[in-house]
Amino acid sequence: TWSTLRSGSVQSLKDAGRQLGGASVNDLVIAAITGVLRKYAQTAPNKIPEGITSVMWVSSTPLKHIYSDFKEYPFKWGNGTLGSIYLKLGVGAKFADFSAVDTLDDVRQATSDIGLMVEAVVATSLLALFGWFPRCFGRGLWKALANKVSISMSNVPGPQFPLDWCGVPLRGMSFFVTPFGTVSIFVTICTFDGGVSVGMGADASLLDVEALQKITGELFEAEIRELQKPALGPV
Repeated sequence: TWSTLRSGSVQSLKDAGRQLGGASVNDLVIAAITGVLRKYAQTAPNKIPEGITSVMWVSSTPLKHIYSDFKEYPFKWGNGTLGSIYLKLGVGAKFADFSAVDTLDDVRQATSDIGLMVEAVVATSLLALFGWFPRCFGRGLWKALANKVSISMSNVPGPQFPLDWCGVPLRGMSFFVTPFGTVSIFVTICTFDGGVSVGMGADASLLDVEALQKITGELFEAEIRELQKPALGPV
């Protein structure tokens, strides 16, 4: 399921992030997703694991290169600049009393670790190495290593301006990730023309469609509003 944020935009999240000590839009969204999963776990025991490790795909290419002229930065096929980082999400019982801002601080502490950049580069190198292995060996090794996370999170920064497709104006943009192995939950984050969309897919035995709609819609909206409150100040 997918939901477009109604209570905020890319710019409003940037403004809130500055007021909250320089948090990025990515930090705010990850914190909101973490808070939502924790609160849902409290209402639906045994549905969400106590300890969650998420993998987030990251690009080593600067964002500004997306709209650069191909003469300056030639287009290249492949995922040679794609890496991954691993984040522990504060979902378990010991985080039960965390506020939205506490969760954001925990996420920022994790994402600011300089070791994550080293981790991302190593992940890229390992992917390239797997490509050189014989298929029978590489596939077995990949299956053994690729299922060590509970959540896969992907973030696509779309164009921040109106766009037409075949002459038709686009109202929104979203994407999905193909399920793999035993990874149970897939989260997609996409920004387009100032809007923020969040999607989530999951193993049906863990979360049904109704639960996914509630998480990406009602609960996610509420968590974002909680994060914006300190930035907005007293009303």
